Amino acid sequence: MVSAIVSSYKRPWNLDKLIPHLKEYKFISEIIVLHGHEDYVNHVDGCINVDDWENNKKLYTLCRFNAVSLATNDTILLNDDDRLPSEPFFHKMLDKHRKDENSFCGPLIRRCDCNGYVSNSKVPESNMVLPNISISSKKVYSEVFDNMKSSQYSELFNRVIKQKGNCEDIFFNKVYADTYCRKPTIVGFKPFGNKAVINLDMSGGFKEEQDHYSQRDQFCKDFW
Repeated sequence: MVSAIVSSYKRPWNLDKLIPHLKEYKFISEIIVLHGHEDYVNHVDGCINVDDWENNKKLYTLCRFNAVSLATNDTILLNDDDRLPSEPFFHKMLDKHRKDENSFCGPLIRRCDCNGYVSNSKVPESNMVLPNISISSKKVYSEVFDNMKSSQYSELFNRVIKQKGNCEDIFFNKVYADTYCRKPTIVGFKPFGNKAVINLDMSGGFKEEQDHYSQRDQFCKDFW
């Protein structure tokens, strides 16, 4: 069975569209909703609602990994509140992961290397999967997050905190690659096309910050 961890910040209305679908998906037996802002709370019946804003003030987007310990299942779906994976596509992601318990699977791809950051999802030779819609094991998420907090990666961790969570996904991918000596598993949208993942209200996200992409570009150049 699968535990879904949904991160909610300033778009609580999205939960009214997202959660009813996830509740109906076969194999999802538990939904944990992280409420990251005290002024934007939408407790959803039938879910484990976590008032997580104090952690959010310290860990920002890293809270998604911090919450993995709350899950009762060994397989975890991480999902932000602004995207809804269709049920067939969710099953495709799950099937990919079940073939390898150490895999980290997702559809939203990027590239990060010493030359900088490429955000175009069609970029060839992608080496990143965004964790905001991803499936892996509780062991993998926990082990990578523990390593991220270790002294070995203190400079990267502190940079992410200074940037209020920006580059957390790049950081996770780097430590995953270092830990498991492999790339994440890309789950292609075919044959579902634009029906694989439905975009909900995406306003107020990192992309609207003026220095979002420049920080990501520099992070890759400095640390990858």
